Amino acid sequence: MVIKMNRLSFRPLIWAVAVAAGIFFPAAGFAATLNFLGDKDALAVGDTFSVDVKVDSQDQGINAAQATVKFNQSVLTVDHVDKTGSIFNFWLADPSIDNVAGKVAFIGGSTNGFSGKSIQVLRIVFKTKGTGTTRLAFDDAAVTASDGTGTNILTQTTGLDISSLSAADLIATSGPSLLTRRPDLAQQLPAAPDVTVPLYPDTTKWYNVSQNFTAVWKLSSDIATVSTVIDKNPTTDPTKEEGLFTNENYHALDSGVSYLHVRLKNSVGWGPTTHYRLAIDTVPPAAFTVENGGASTTDNPTPTVTFATSDQLSGIAGYDVRVDNGQSLTSPTSSFVLPALDPGKHKIFVTAHDAAGNAATASTEITILALSAPQILWDTPNLYIGEGGLALSGTSVASSEILISVKNDRGQEISQARTRSLEDGSWSLSVEQPLKAGDYTVDATARDARGALSLASVPVKVNVKERPIITLLGVDVNYSWAMIGVLGIAVLAIIVVSILQVIKNARRRRWAQAVARDAGVRLDTVRVKLQALADLHAEVTGQVRGVKDKRKRESEFDVLLGKIEEDLERDRATIVKEVEDID
Repeated sequence: MVIKMNRLSFRPLIWAVAVAAGIFFPAAGFAATLNFLGDKDALAVGDTFSVDVKVDSQDQGINAAQATVKFNQSVLTVDHVDKTGSIFNFWLADPSIDNVAGKVAFIGGSTNGFSGKSIQVLRIVFKTKGTGTTRLAFDDAAVTASDGTGTNILTQTTGLDISSLSAADLIATSGPSLLTRRPDLAQQLPAAPDVTVPLYPDTTKWYNVSQNFTAVWKLSSDIATVSTVIDKNPTTDPTKEEGLFTNENYHALDSGVSYLHVRLKNSVGWGPTTHYRLAIDTVPPAAFTVENGGASTTDNPTPTVTFATSDQLSGIAGYDVRVDNGQSLTSPTSSFVLPALDPGKHKIFVTAHDAAGNAATASTEITILALSAPQILWDTPNLYIGEGGLALSGTSVASSEILISVKNDRGQEISQARTRSLEDGSWSLSVEQPLKAGDYTVDATARDARGALSLASVPVKVNVKERPIITLLGVDVNYSWAMIGVLGIAVLAIIVVSILQVIKNARRRRWAQAVARDAGVRLDTVRVKLQALADLHAEVTGQVRGVKDKRKRESEFDVLLGKIEEDLERDRATIVKEVEDID
């Protein structure tokens, strides 16, 4: 039965174990499972047997685990707990045993990260004290990735069913299922059987899985009996007659090389033995450290790290080296020259792999010192759209490569240029890439012959604008500003003309009003004179009686008429002139 578990919010103690491991490993992205591995299937009352707690880390490094193992205390009792062979090298406390409550609790951690499919956590030795069935199960369990934060990557636990039987029942259930048949008469000795083990299909390889397995072979019709044995001797010839069977189940093997020997017998005799090699290695490489010549700070951008570990069974197959979260690089030896590193702190991770697929990871931290930053002492004062020609000069570390970076106002790099400084540290270059209008920043970094980098220089600001058409009083006037000026003048002229027209119209209205008033006055004067002329005319023509001096009146009439004619002529000319002046 498999119990699936959600990611746990586990106790602070296991988090403390994971962080106390002190190694900062890459963040987890996989999963781990906890399971049991027993050394016996059928048990009688009074038997002693062991159950290993195993972790399958699924290729993800782990460095801590905790769990409470529950069992039926009426059927089992714990004799002791054995930490031999565990990947954990320190425990917050020794695993606790509570046979009254039926519990075993543990919290263990490691200063290294380990990965594998059957990693040993600890061994619990039980005794059966009664008949019945019980299930070993995990509770409050967690497995932490070696990421320095205590990330719980446990996603599944697998329990184990234990049966304690009477002696008679135990005998009845032991051994493989036998075939009953009469064998044919043989003419010669049987051939060595063709044995297959699905869990361990290749006899030349090492495997990091330790669990119960099945071996299978075929029997010809003349076979009378089969004999099998598993031991450490590669040449054992078994002779015990066990009956006819074509497969057998075996308990999980301890790490190391074992051999399954299968031999067949017919009426002629025993045939040759098949010696099936079973190479098991569930123990990760030994814990180790990564060294940088004893210095955690260096100005060498390509330091050499050294590391060495051992694996007693399958042997070390190789090392992977990774810087920060970069790509892993393979190292066939126990030293590695790191690629050129940027200034600052870097975490170096080294993973040792054995031939079976187990792994151990260690890390160290290296701080790379930066070269002195270059200085930009001069840059082109005027840059124009689409023309390029950004000239720069400054000082830096002697005989170093200078990298110029041009960034826009959003901080995006849009251009690069390179040059080299002279022996006195001076350098200069020109960036010919045309630029659009806007504000830019330019900085410089240096790289020496070793590949060591500097920090970026203090950036200089650059403005790219239109080339001016003319310079007036020290002010650049470009095409855009010229067009804006022309448009401004045109608009201003229109406004001025409009205002003058308004003023002129107002003036004309006022002048017309004055002319009209003056014309009215003049016409009133003429009207009065005409009335006087009319009166004289009446007297002259005798229409008015009692006029004594008619001749005098005629003379006055003529004089007045002449004045009226003069006034009319003068007033006509004046009015015409005033009317003409209105426009």
